[in-house]
Amino acid sequence: MRAVIVRNSSREGAGRITGILREAGIGWDTVDLEAGGAMPDPAGYDMVFVLGGPDSANDDTETMRQERRAVRAALDRGIPFFGICLGMQVLGRVAGGEVVRCPQQETGVADPAGRAYAMRLTEAGLADPLCAGLPPEIPVFQLHGEMVVPSPEIIVLAEGLWCPVQLIRAGRNAYGIQGHLEADRGMITAWAGEDPALALLDKQALMD
Repeated sequence: MRAVIVRNSSREGAGRITGILREAGIGWDTVDLEAGGAMPDPAGYDMVFVLGGPDSANDDTETMRQERRAVRAALDRGIPFFGICLGMQVLGRVAGGEVVRCPQQETGVADPAGRAYAMRLTEAGLADPLCAGLPPEIPVFQLHGEMVVPSPEIIVLAEGLWCPVQLIRAGRNAYGIQGHLEADRGMITAWAGEDPALALLDKQALMD
């Protein structure tokens, strides 16, 4: 089996995903769209991962148009798909949903009032095989200003306070998550040094 990991931003790597693939004996290719890589044809892979980035799933650029077409093709062909942050929003849009501004941007591990960002599994989430063994509420690192408004084609598997749609499924095996569960300490440290919004937050709180 072979996976492809699509990076929308050079700074947003796969984090824990590569370790999971390695343990499962699955090889992978990485394509960096920001560095000039071309969106791959999902038909050439057994699974597709699309990571986050600063762009919008609504952008009318050639790169984003190609990305939307490829994600829709993966969905139509039943190729296992997992989108993170922007990757989830692209899935949401091609599955008939809308991508809109969040009522409040989610940055770091807690909102301005100090309430920890968490996603809470819905009844559909508790019954979904992807979520088997997970606790009903999961703390999550966030870094986004847009969110998905679901269509009838989209099943909401987890919800949040400021961003209601945190984990989705479209079709049988296309999933998307808004938060960054893939992020390891090294990634968060790097982001905190580069992102103006994260730079204002307590670094130790981010690491904890």
